Amino acid sequence: MAAKRPFVMDERWVCAVKVSCFDCLKLSQCSWCVKENKCFSNELWGNKGLCVCSRVKVAFLFLSVLPWTIMAAKRPFVMDERWVCAVKVSCFDCLKLSQCSWCVKENKCFSNELWGNKGLCVNDTIEFTDFGLSIVENAQCSCQSKENEDNCFSPEVTKGLKCSGRGTCVCGHCVCDTDAANPSKMIMGEYCEYDNFSCDGPKCTEGPYHISQVYENDGSFKVYRDDSLVEKDYSS
Repeated sequence: MAAKRPFVMDERWVCAVKVSCFDCLKLSQCSWCVKENKCFSNELWGNKGLCVCSRVKVAFLFLSVLPWTIMAAKRPFVMDERWVCAVKVSCFDCLKLSQCSWCVKENKCFSNELWGNKGLCVNDTIEFTDFGLSIVENAQCSCQSKENEDNCFSPEVTKGLKCSGRGTCVCGHCVCDTDAANPSKMIMGEYCEYDNFSCDGPKCTEGPYHISQVYENDGSFKVYRDDSLVEKDYSS
């Protein structure tokens, strides 16, 4: 028989050298016999039926007391780049890393991709935002997002849409909308408050024309500063 079925010593035999329950049950293939203070693998043929009652009782007790020991053997702990967030002490350093978020309320950097951080600082978090800038500029813009948004309103506007409703606020600066179907129509200005198409009469020029002014066909205008005008979509 030995010639046909050679003896093979694999990981199941390691159990026999473990002398404590703790060391024994670090290995998923092992069981601990309380009655005999013995570690063994019941997958080996010679151990079938060994310490049946005592083994079952101890396995249940050990799982309830040290669940993480058992899980560690099957799901090893891995420290990756998400754990780096915890050592960052400022919003600026925190948001240089795309995997990190900054909790304003607790002045804390964390990764919400880690299981223990789920639901942390839900309503007071600054997320990493890619503005298409350098790492340093992205971090500065992300941390100053509230101040940056305020910079996208013209001084005379107290409410309404950022960038006059005709652009996108990027890091405190307005990037005005463009119309691919009508490239000759241009929106311009620090707050996208000017264009070259608001006046469409025979005496109108190429502008620029301010959105707070209503232009007649003869090119004349009257000032109209109702805030509702700012909220209107002028890109169409």
